[in-house]
Order: sequence, then structure tokens, then C-alpha cells
Amino acid sequence: MNLYTYDLDSLVDMSSKVVEGTIIVQHRQNNFDVWEIQISNTLFGGHEAGQIIDVTALDFFRVSDNHGRNSKKLQKGDALFLFLDRAKATFLYDIPINAEIYWPVPSGVRFISGEKAVEFWQEMNPGPYEADITTAETNRDVPTVAELRRQIHESIRRVESWNQFLKKKASHEDIPALLDLLRERNTSKKDFRGRDCIVEAVCKQLVDLKEPPALLEAARIGGDMTLGRGVATPDGRRQLIAKVADKYGELLSDRLKWAGLLAEATSITGPTAFYESVEDEKKHLPNEHYLKSITELATNEQTDKSLQAELFSGMRELAGVGSSEELIITDDGKDAQSMLESFWKRTRSEELKYNAEIILFELNRTGTNSGFGPIVSLLKLVNYYPGKLLWYDLEYLIYQKGDWTAKIVVKNLKTGKETTFDLPSNQHISGNSEGGCANGITLPADFPSGHYRVFAEFFDGEKVVATSHYFETDL
Repeated sequence: MNLYTYDLDSLVDMSSKVVEGTIIVQHRQNNFDVWEIQISNTLFGGHEAGQIIDVTALDFFRVSDNHGRNSKKLQKGDALFLFLDRAKATFLYDIPINAEIYWPVPSGVRFISGEKAVEFWQEMNPGPYEADITTAETNRDVPTVAELRRQIHESIRRVESWNQFLKKKASHEDIPALLDLLRERNTSKKDFRGRDCIVEAVCKQLVDLKEPPALLEAARIGGDMTLGRGVATPDGRRQLIAKVADKYGELLSDRLKWAGLLAEATSITGPTAFYESVEDEKKHLPNEHYLKSITELATNEQTDKSLQAELFSGMRELAGVGSSEELIITDDGKDAQSMLESFWKRTRSEELKYNAEIILFELNRTGTNSGFGPIVSLLKLVNYYPGKLLWYDLEYLIYQKGDWTAKIVVKNLKTGKETTFDLPSNQHISGNSEGGCANGITLPADFPSGHYRVFAEFFDGEKVVATSHYFETDL
């Protein structure tokens, strides 16, 4: 399971109880593990020191005192900060009805090591949630137990004031306060890379209000991509396109944020606040050449390259999701397809050609006339260390059943000589899948200097069935 990491205010907001406690014993119950925790301090949520509560879902938490190596499961005597909520029956956890069993909210555990409260992180999935206590005592970024207690008490006061309007249905009069809270969150956590349930709650309130100017301002401030759902109307999409197209002299950084909403701004798949059903919604949300408008902007040579990449990303998502099906079968989809085909022929960017091919395939659902496949792929340069390694990143989409092998080809453009390198032995390429790999090529010591084209070839036995888009570089 992914460990989604939240900031402290989010942990407090998601929790019904925050305690400090020590593991007394672990036992098995209803096919899941339960840890009995003896509370030493309650920060909020009831219970007194000395009481014992049952906590589950601590299975994946590990502690290491050797820089992530030789980690150990939580065990008797371990002291923890726990941000908890009542456990509910779900996959892997057959929680009995009305059972008083708790579990941590996502990332809601801190390991107490000496005077420090150490956070758990998941470096990769599959992989454990790990607290590395190796240098915790001397690491100033790791709070002491006393500091974390103080931070939690301050957070409780903040969250209580915000919840006065976050826990009720918002009105249009609440929009200024919601936007102010977004600004506050955006400036207070510039270095935080995890999730923020306060921002998520604000964005949900704004989406429900469906006021395009407020939603676009929220995106500019730093809201999440769900804001696009709030502009999923003809008027909302027109305003969004106008902002992205720079009709008002907007900053490029803001236009990039608005472009990130494009895919979410399709008509919503499911009943909305305004319509009884999806069918009723489609009757009231006519196609307004939305995909065509995005394609027109994305294929304009005057469009900034970074914005162009964001637009193509949105088009890929829009063309590939079920909610866009009504766009694909209309004139909008046909117009977009025609523009993309013309763009594919004239652009010199291999990456944009690759993205255009994917979108064209999705627009032509059967793939019988797309002209691409069975594999559409792109090889990108990551880094080159002269005389040592050439690092690459391979992306591919496969639209047919089958199994293939692949090689990386390095071609000297002056002499025409090709040198091939195998992909990693664990790289399996099979049909109807999306994948890729990042790896390095070790060049021979006597490898001739020159200008090279680097690409991937996909083989069915001895036959080359597809060639990737390439990059060129001096080696």
C-alpha cells in the first residue's frame, strides 16, 4: 500500500484522537493484527494516561538504526506518537461492527527515539514505511518530543478555526475566506512535497460552488487538479481556454497551472449537483469544440515549449479517458485528429511526435487506421558522463497482444555504424501495456567520438516490428 505523506495540520484534521503511547503486546484478531497501546499522554480526543487502546494497520512500519538497512518491525516497548481514527471494515481488515479499534491516518505515526520524534517514509512501493533513527539525535530537522507536542497543540487551534467553514457546506460568501486559506497554505509549506487535506477540502468546496473565476484563481494560487471539475461546463471551459491561451497577458507560470486543469474539465462521469444523471448532463453540456481548441493551441509553433508539453499531456489524458468518448465521436474529435495529423508531419520534435501518435491512436479507438503500432515509444536522454555512462529513459505503449524484446541502438550519423546494447534482463515487454525503464549504457573505452542518434528497436524474434523516437547527442 502507498504511504501518502501529509503535513501536521492535515494529520490533526484527519484524526479523531492524537496520543502518545507504548506498545504493550501484539495479537491476532479476525485475521488482522492488533497492537495494544498503553497511553502515556493524550493531546486530544479523550482517554487518560494509563488506558489501553487497540490499534491496527501498523504492519508495514519499520525502524532502522543503520541508514535504512536491517530494519525491524515495531515491537513491545516501542514508544509512538499516533494520529488515529476509528478503524472500519475494508480490504484486509475485517473490523467488527462497533468494535473500538483504531488505525493511524495516512503517515500518522512518529517513532520516539530518545528525545526525538522520527517520521516514517516510504522510499518506494513495494517497500516498508521506515523511520531511520541513525542520525535522529543530531538532525535538527527532526523535532524533539517536546517540540512536536507544542506543534500539535498549535495545529489543533488552527484546524479548529478553519473547520468552522470547512466542515459545512460553503456559500458564495465563503469564497474570499477559502482563497485566503489557500494562500496561507501555499506560503507556509513551500518545501512540503506531500499531500495536504486542508487544500483538498478547500478545493472540494470551490468545485461544489462551480464559479469559474474563483476556481481559476485557486489554481493560480496553488490548488489541486480537482479544480478542473468545477469548470466542467461550456462557459467554464471557455474561460479556462482563454486563460491558457494568454488572451489577458497572463504569466506563463500561471498559464501552466491552468493548463493542468484541462483534462479534469471534461463533463463529469456521474450525477452532479445540477443533473439527475450522466445522460441528462450531456444534454445540457453540449460539445463546444473543446478538444479542438486545446489541439489548436498545442500545435501552434508560437506556443511556449513548456506549455506545449503540458497541453499535450492534458490531451493524452482527455483522449484516453471514458468521459471524453462523446468528444471523440463528434466533429470535435475529427477536427482535432486532422490538426494532429498535420502537426505530426511538420514538427521536428520527436517527443511531440510521440505524444501526437498516442493521442491519434486514442482518437481512432480501433487503431486499425492510425498508422502507428504495435508499439509507440520514445527514448530520452537523461545524462551523459563522458567516457563512462550514457543514461536514458525509455517509454512505450503497446496496443496489441504479444511479447517482444528490445535493444538500444547507438548510430554514428557520420559513418552510419550502429552499436546495439541489450535492455536489462528483467525488462519484460508484453502486449496491451504501458511501461518503460531508465538505465545506463556503458560505452567501450575505444568508442569513437562523434554525433550520434540513439533509439530503441523492438523485436518479434529476429524481426524489427517497431522503432522508437530518438534523441541525438555528441558522444
